[in-house]
Amino acid sequence: MHVPLCASWGYNNRTVALRLPCADNANQRVEYRLAGADANPYLAVATILAGMLYGLENPTPLPPAATGDGHATPQAAPLPLNQPQALELFRQNAYLQALFGPAFGSLWHTCKSAELRQFEQQITDTEMAWML
Repeated sequence: MHVPLCASWGYNNRTVALRLPCADNANQRVEYRLAGADANPYLAVATILAGMLYGLENPTPLPPAATGDGHATPQAAPLPLNQPQALELFRQNAYLQALFGPAFGSLWHTCKSAELRQFEQQITDTEMAWML
């Protein structure tokens, strides 16, 4: 699988969160491989920019590039594996809360938590077929 599971980066490595593909100078880029097609594009970009701003304001040494299996990068922080974990990390992140504002942060967390509760109460056709 090529889904990033930790906060990692690497050259031409599809298992890392930030990928720098091999390309000529005119086509250099950084691929952000975390947000899915179901993400709000405005919030995804705003969060990426917030992360960049945080890095500029709080410089830290860049860890070594992941080579091989990026999932096995020992020094990389794990990413949330499900929506409840992600929502809780968002709620606890003081930097994002300050940047987006406490009103937005609270409202976003409340709305997404309610959407998740509603979704989890649905019984899908697949679940019905498996259980009956």
